[in-house]
Amino acid sequence: MRASTFRSATGRGPSVQRPGRVRALAARAGFSRPRSLFWLVLLPAASPFLASCATVGQVAPTPTAEVTGVEVGSLSLTELRLDFAVDVKNPYTFGLPVLGLDYALSTGGKRFLQGEVEQPQIIPASSTGKVILPISIPVLDLVSVLGGLQSGKSLDYTAELGLKLDAPVIGALRLPMLHEGKVNLP
Repeated sequence: MRASTFRSATGRGPSVQRPGRVRALAARAGFSRPRSLFWLVLLPAASPFLASCATVGQVAPTPTAEVTGVEVGSLSLTELRLDFAVDVKNPYTFGLPVLGLDYALSTGGKRFLQGEVEQPQIIPASSTGKVILPISIPVLDLVSVLGGLQSGKSLDYTAELGLKLDAPVIGALRLPMLHEGKVNLP
């Protein structure tokens, strides 16, 4: 290997021996011969395993969720509770833990409530289970959005929901749902 001799920019000081240009670039990038050889051998050997890990998400079935209905659970002087019925399809051969739900509610394009509800439940293996997710809306928030509550009045809403699951192999999973509807106040 050929090395070059350089003097400092000022012309003073000792001369420095530097390796050839390619080695200098490799050394600057952090490569050394043993490490480069290690990766050169390991990468082709590991590539089938890496490719299979990347396709697990494409091959493995994923659960699905769909809002099937909304009912007024209760209405008091302090809150309105909406019960969202969600069908969760479990494609696995073992139970699927449901952790909870995150939500954002809006009406007339104005978001007036968001939060999370913990709802631990297990969806049976290879079946569809129904999860009832209660969302409590403070009456003061509704009054400020609607300008008042009257019996028989309806509330048009948009609900952005995310069902949180603990799916094996995949890990924590969030199934997004969008539901628009109308609730008649009692």
